[in-house]
Parts: sequence; C-alpha cells; structure tokens
Amino acid sequence: MAVQMPFISEAVEAMYRQDYLRASMFLDQCFNDTPETWFWRACLLQLLIYDSGDGTLVDSFYRLTDRAARRCLLSAQAFPAEIEPLLYWGLVELNRANMLGWQQRRFDGLRAMLRADQYFGQAARISPNDIAVRFGQGVVEYFRACASRYVFGLQLFGSRSRAYQALRKVEQSDVLLRAAAGFMLAFMYKEDRQFDSSLAFCHRLLQNYPSNRAARRLLRDALLAAG
Repeated sequence: MAVQMPFISEAVEAMYRQDYLRASMFLDQCFNDTPETWFWRACLLQLLIYDSGDGTLVDSFYRLTDRAARRCLLSAQAFPAEIEPLLYWGLVELNRANMLGWQQRRFDGLRAMLRADQYFGQAARISPNDIAVRFGQGVVEYFRACASRYVFGLQLFGSRSRAYQALRKVEQSDVLLRAAAGFMLAFMYKEDRQFDSSLAFCHRLLQNYPSNRAARRLLRDALLAAG
C-alpha cells in the first residue's frame, strides 16, 4: 500500500481536475488486482460518463464494478480480519446505486445502497472509527432518511443529522474520499433547501478544482433552486 498510495492520490486528483487520461496513467502504475485499484478504475469511468453524458459506456461501468466486487469478495475471504475489502465492496455498491439513480432506476439504486450498508456495517465492526467507512455510512444514512423523496411511499429509517455529521468529518479529513464528501454535502444541502450551505461547499470545491464541470453544474442548480 505504501508504494501504491501516491499513485492513487495523484489519480484521484487528476479525476477531479477532469484530466482522465492522466488519471488513467497513474492507475496503470498501481498494483492492478486490488479492491482499491478496481474501485478507483470504476470511479474514473463513472466520472467520465457523468461528465460526457455518454450512456453507451454504462455497460462497461457495470462490468468493471462486477470485477471490482469479485476482487473484494476474494480478498474478504482471504483476509476476513481486514477492513479494506469490505470498505471497497461497500463503495462499489454505492457507486452502482449512484449510477442506477442516474439512469432513473431509483428502486434498484436503493437496493444497491442497502447492500452497500451491509458491507459498511461489517467494516465498522472491525474498525469502528475508520473515517472512510464513515463516508459510506453517511451517504447511506442520508438516503435512508429521505428515501420517500426518491421512491414514492418508501419509508426507511435514517438520520439527516448523523449523515451531515459523518460527511463533514470526512470532508475535513485527508482521506481520498474528502472531495466526494464535499460533493455529497453540496448536493444534500441543495436537496434540503439550505442553499447558503450548498453554495459554500460548491465554492470550496471550485477553489480546489476550478474547471470541474460537475461542481459548476451543482452550483448552477443550487442558484436556480434558491431563485
């Protein structure tokens, strides 16, 4: 991991700068067959799909996440006391849920989110204070709390306050998921009509990634929703 981490960090920064070729080049220098590398490869394709709007790449995304999940399963079986396979398995399912939502397959997306919650729960039992696990749990907690907003009539137990608390902690940390937490917080505040807070997080994202088109669209949507 010590050899891999700098390449992963550089790849993630390149992804959010939307320099997808550079991100891919850094990932190519990582140990290929690990849960972490497969997860970030899937993230790279997912961000490209969202940025381009090219739905023809979605099947490739699902094939890639299938391979990632398979690697997580094998690693979890081989190293049952380690947190990493369960963490990335949960994150893979969370990304699937996100993609399914993007396709307007919201019920399927919530099912994937609940699968992710199982893996995050198992990871938390191994390492209760792991900051990356809190990211996953925070995202799940938020969508549990407002499930009926996305699937009419569906009621799940969840706490918005716990979700915000978890994700703010991640966003203030130095983990690789801190930018993802920033995007999630900007989205959550917009959805909950706390527009000043949403705009503040959008501006923080754009300070770090000035050309990020997803952050610009989120800023635009928050401004429009605020009138």
